[in-house]
Formats: sequence, C-alpha cells, structure tokens
Amino acid sequence: MPSALEKLRQIEEGQRAPVDGGAAPPPRRRQGVVAAIVAVAGFLLLKGKWFLLFLVTKGKLLFGAVKLGQLLTTAYTMALSAWAYAFYYGWPFAAGLVLLILIHEIGHGMAAARVGVRVGAPMFVPFVGAFIALRDRPRSTSDEAVIAAGGPIVGAAAAALTVAVSLSAGEPADLLRVVGFYALVLNLFNLTPVWQLDGARMLAPVGPRATLIGAAIALAALIGAAVHAGHLNPIALIAVAVCAFRGGSRWWHARRAAWPTSLLERAEKLRVAATAIPDEVPPRLRLRAALVYFGALIALTLAVHALHAELPALD
Repeated sequence: MPSALEKLRQIEEGQRAPVDGGAAPPPRRRQGVVAAIVAVAGFLLLKGKWFLLFLVTKGKLLFGAVKLGQLLTTAYTMALSAWAYAFYYGWPFAAGLVLLILIHEIGHGMAAARVGVRVGAPMFVPFVGAFIALRDRPRSTSDEAVIAAGGPIVGAAAAALTVAVSLSAGEPADLLRVVGFYALVLNLFNLTPVWQLDGARMLAPVGPRATLIGAAIALAALIGAAVHAGHLNPIALIAVAVCAFRGGSRWWHARRAAWPTSLLERAEKLRVAATAIPDEVPPRLRLRAALVYFGALIALTLAVHALHAELPALD
C-alpha cells in the first residue's frame, strides 16, 4: 500500500500528465488554488459568520496591540513557509496547509482572549509549524491549558471541514482531502505532551493516575484503528507513547515523594502539608482538562487512520 507521501506525489504527477497522448491539459494547480479560495470564502460567508463577527468585534483582543511590522513579519513567514512546502509538494498544497496552520494559531488567540491573556502575531517556521507569543502570563495552569487547547481544537475542526468539503468539491477534491489529512496529522503531532508543544500544557493539570488511564484508553483506540486500517500512523504512536511515559514518570515521582526515609523528612513533610497552598486547579477542571486532551487525542488518532486508506491517488 503506498504511503501518504507517495499518494501526494501521484496527485502531483497526475496534475502534470497529458491525456490520451494529446497536448497537456491546462494546469490543475491554478484551478486548485481558485477552488480553494472559493471554498474558504464560501465557508466564511455561509458557515463562518460567528468567526467573522469575532474578528470584527473582538479581534483587537487578539492582535489589537500588534504593530504593522509584526503583521508584515507574519505575512513574510507565511509566504516563506508556503514557498518551502511548495518546493516539494506544489503551491496548491502549500497554500492550503499554511492557511490551516494559521487557523490553528488563531484558535490559540481566541482561547487566550477568553481567559484574558493578550497575544502577539503568529510566526511561521517552515516544516515546524507556527507559534504565537503570549504578551501576558497565564494566571493558572488551567488557563494555560485552555490557551493550548484552542489551537488543536480549532485547527482540527478546520482540517475536518476541509476533508468534508472535499467529498463534494468536484475537481479539487483530491487536493483538499490531502491538505486536510496532513493538517490533521500536524494537529495530532501538537498533542504530543513534550517540550513546548500544545499537549504538554494541555496535560499539565491532569493528575498522573488520570493520565495513565487516559493513555491506556488511547492505546486501545490506536491498536483498534491500526488493525482496522492495516496501517500504523507513527505520529499517533509517538503521541500515545510519550503520554503514557509522562503519566508513568509523574506517578513514580509522586510515589517516591510519599516515601520519606528518615524522621526528619517525615517531620518536614508534615510541616509542608500544614502550610501548603491549596492546589490551584480544582478537581472538576482537572477532569475537564483530561476529557478535552484525551478526547482530542483519540479523535485525531481515529481520523488519521481512517483517512489514510482513503487518500486519493491519480493515475
């Protein structure tokens, strides 16, 4: 079975191949770009009124303090990322993927505005994605988790909508489906709970035991999806494995901290417990964070496996 990259290359070759030995047909890339622009515009007009209203009425909460130079830097880095992707996969694919990455970053900005945190303009890094700088420090771990969750949730929703549009888009359907698939993979990668990725902040309020339980459920979903699809997505495997390792590591450290080895350590533990500040994250918010993170992880794991076998391949 050809990989996703091979299928994408077949799509690009199909767009360049002549038909019936005659002259080559008009390039489909330009048609794909026009179709993508029309699809996005139609979505914003028909289904995205809430999004436009948000930008008009609340947009200054997202980027109101951003200077023109920073917006130009955002545009420049977007163009640079699009050029880098286009060098390998063509301009239609690059334009669509960069647009979906931008929507992911806007999701962070919308979530930050919800918790009262100002943000800067998005900055793009080719083959890495993008990031958005916080101008204010989040007040709590739960606020930071909300900001982190905004990107994957909004980004995954936009990618899923792109795949849905591809089902009735006519000629550019193949391109839209591939772009949506890779955007889903990028959002899944961002759920890996390591370094500065979104998953690390989303999982921060979740306790070790809940993390291990969620990782076990996510692993079961991964195995079932891989068996059904006949293919194991490595990004999903890494995300679930790192999640399980992080939960196990935190559980082990918590267990070791509960085993004082001397009377002095036991006395110090009692003193700290008596004067400790209450946990900043209430149990209900911990539960909500766990449901959001593992719900997104499992949903994206199932989606990328289901769509992999359905990626188009043109002769």
